[in-house]
Amino acid sequence: MTDDDEAPLSGEDRHRAETLLYDHFKFLTTLSLLALGGVLTLSQSGQIEPMTVRQVLLVLAPISIGGACALSGATGIVAARHAGKEPRQRQLGLYRRVSVLGIGIGTGGFLALFMDALR
Repeated sequence: MTDDDEAPLSGEDRHRAETLLYDHFKFLTTLSLLALGGVLTLSQSGQIEPMTVRQVLLVLAPISIGGACALSGATGIVAARHAGKEPRQRQLGLYRRVSVLGIGIGTGGFLALFMDALR
């Protein structure tokens, strides 16, 4: 790494990075909604051994938390810009990490339960 990699972003580059992060949050919000719909549909399809309510809730909770964090991140960017301020980078970084982690854990948990139910 060079010192150039750690230099602060210029105004236009910062705007591009912020726009990219906003689009990423929108994508994660949509992905969480699709994952929630898929989990609910497949868990009630009747073609596999039914999952218990506890199992479904253990899968839905992290996906929901991930989606809520993604929506909060996008809202944080919009609210800060509307107020003429800079978005809080630490907060956005936390939202980004938690949203990806939640969606990943929930989807992975569902796949593990779903594959086990197919046996």
